[in-house]
Amino acid sequence: MRGTLERTVWKRRLALVLLLVLLPASDAAAVAAAQASGGERELIVWGAWRRRGLDAAFRRFEKEHPGWKVVTSTAAGAGQMDPQKLMCAIAGGSPPDTLIQDRLSIGEWALRNAFLSLDESRALNDALAAEKQVLS
Repeated sequence: MRGTLERTVWKRRLALVLLLVLLPASDAAAVAAAQASGGERELIVWGAWRRRGLDAAFRRFEKEHPGWKVVTSTAAGAGQMDPQKLMCAIAGGSPPDTLIQDRLSIGEWALRNAFLSLDESRALNDALAAEKQVLS
């Protein structure tokens, strides 16, 4: 029981970290524009089954990042992420912003060379943060 609880907590933390890492820092101007117009930008998350802890993390994210609304969808078939739906969404030009996948399905995507390095995005994020700090 304890091991299952620890895995669940670990998965939630990983999901939140992925959510925060994948949110592009370069959209700050767009967020400001959305706030000025009273609108919200949506962060689409697939595979987010309804759990109180995950819902609380999403609400906290929205509170800490005004102008963003997390929109969740299971986008699942038989209780798991449906790879066909994801591929169709990508091909159709409307993939989710981020998704939560079972650890066992990651290998399948890796074999398809579906992952991109986040190094460049991270470097840009670090540069923007440093520039913001210098300007303030």
